[in-house]
Amino acid sequence: AFALSVADVVRLSGPGRAFPNRVGRVGANNTLWWTRTLSSQGLTLDTGWIVSRGDHIGWLASHWTTNLAGHGGMRPALIINPAN
Repeated sequence: AFALSVADVVRLSGPGRAFPNRVGRVGANNTLWWTRTLSSQGLTLDTGWIVSRGDHIGWLASHWTTNLAGHGGMRPALIINPAN
């Protein structure tokens, strides 16, 4: 299993794909989840991109804090067919 990257999320988003819309990206019980793509927004090395929840449900966001751990985690890997 592996965490998805931002590029994976974008490629798998759209009608007929794993994430048909933004709301389809959110984790179970309206939780956010981290991608494996690092972010240069923060001052520390532990920053990355998330798929957000709440008011901005399903948006990809560069986040610079680690205090979101209680609200989400890593999304389980999907089986990706390279032909798609």
